[in-house]
Amino acid sequence: MEFFIAVIVVLVGLNAFFFLIFRGITTRLGKFAQMNVLRQAGVFDDLISKKQEQLQMLQDEIAAVQVAQTKQTAVSFAQHEQAPDYLEIKQGLYTDNGFANEYRVIRDNFQIDAEACVQHSLTQLAAESSTASSVEAARARSAQSILDDLTLDSAYELSTLSSEAQLAILDEMLAPAQLELMRLYQNSVDEFQSYRFLFWLKDYVFAHGDTVVVFTGNAGEDFAYVDDRIVTQRDDSICEGIYLLSKGRKFDYSIRNREIVG
Repeated sequence: MEFFIAVIVVLVGLNAFFFLIFRGITTRLGKFAQMNVLRQAGVFDDLISKKQEQLQMLQDEIAAVQVAQTKQTAVSFAQHEQAPDYLEIKQGLYTDNGFANEYRVIRDNFQIDAEACVQHSLTQLAAESSTASSVEAARARSAQSILDDLTLDSAYELSTLSSEAQLAILDEMLAPAQLELMRLYQNSVDEFQSYRFLFWLKDYVFAHGDTVVVFTGNAGEDFAYVDDRIVTQRDDSICEGIYLLSKGRKFDYSIRNREIVG
């Protein structure tokens, strides 16, 4: 029994001895690491200071070169020969002194009956339409009906989907005559896109539709009373007269301001 007690006492003493040794070693290593970090920090501080001095010297040299180049450019520009006359920008003549007299002559001699011009244009269109295909006229009406329902925003939203998904949605929306028109467009392109289909419809209506757009320079004029197909729009470039657009044709009875000014 006494032998086991003695062994336990010896083991406890050895553990205490090793603990004190390891503690001392740890303390010394900690102090050594701290001193090493401080020494390395001092070295880096010296390097940073040297780099800052070198950078400042380089910036001073660059500034000196820029100043020298600026002075040299100024001297060279001052000594350069005068530019020839044809390179000078001269002030243009913004006022035509004879414009008022010329425009008065035009107004005195260019007097048109706007309503008669519209009626004459409608007669010509009717004569051409009698020989044109009635299928195209029906398709133009179908195209306009699609445009009445399919807005540009809706067409762009549809275009975010795949071509197959766009076609599937339009198949459910459109009537048989409208679907025939969509198939006609689909056969002319490699990939179907709703917003491009929308622009194609507008072109088709313009080329084959019944709508007649009358452009005038007078805000108070409206020719809808002549025919219910007429839509009147303002065009500030018109000085005198009117012009019409319908079925891809233009009937011009106008004088524009650019034609007077030149």
